[in-house]
Amino acid sequence: MKSKLTATLLCWFFGVWGAHKFYIGDKKKGWIYLILFFVCGISWIPTLIDFFKLLFMSEDEFQATIVQKPEE
Repeated sequence: MKSKLTATLLCWFFGVWGAHKFYIGDKKKGWIYLILFFVCGISWIPTLIDFFKLLFMSEDEFQATIVQKPEE
C-alpha cells in the first residue's frame, strides 16, 4: 500500500527528478521529469503542481485515483 505522506515528501524533496512518480508506479512520467530536469531544468513547474495536488488530496482519493488507477 502506497502512502500519501511518502509521495508528498518525495515530491517536495526529490520531485524535480520524478521520485514521487517512480514511487507511485508512473515510470513514464518519472522519466519525463528526469529528462525535463537535465535538458532544460523546468521540471520544478509540474512538480509544484503535483505537490499541491498531493497535499490537498484526501487519503481515500489518493488510494482510489493514484494507487489503484481506474481502468481506461
